[in-house]
Amino acid sequence: MAHADWREPVRLLRLSITPAAAHQLALATLVGCTLDADLPFNVATARLEEFLEPKIRGTNHAAAAPTERQMRFLSELCPNFRVRDESRAEISAWIGHCLALATITAHEKLKLKSGDVVQVSRSCRVICTAKTRPELTVVSSIGANGRVYLKGGNGAAAWPTEVQHQAPSGAVARI
Repeated sequence: MAHADWREPVRLLRLSITPAAAHQLALATLVGCTLDADLPFNVATARLEEFLEPKIRGTNHAAAAPTERQMRFLSELCPNFRVRDESRAEISAWIGHCLALATITAHEKLKLKSGDVVQVSRSCRVICTAKTRPELTVVSSIGANGRVYLKGGNGAAAWPTEVQHQAPSGAVARI
């Protein structure tokens, strides 16, 4: 769902980064899975799924190890994160958590709304590459996941971490 400003997407993102829920902790205790109460909800979900999958399917395979690329990306997002024995799925959940935190922080700083003129610096999606191409455009809406949709259609969008205000709303009549 698209929103006219940053408030509702940030509220929804905050829900996704809450600590593990009581029902997750109860299930973990019931099945013998180690789950800390301060673990983020989505990370707790990934851990429970990894723990329960072999028991549900009747297989005895180990959880997939994180990839080097995941580890590099997580280390860029959260340099203080210390990996212990997390699985690929759990590291993916940690990456999602860190990205949600960055998205929330950027939205709270920018306070974007429809009609705002912004400059988008597109980063190449290759990890550890810092090539950018500045682009001036207008905010159309903001998705529930915090993605900033831009006028012009064709799926034009950027994350708020790639956006800077260029001028106050209404200062530029047309772009």
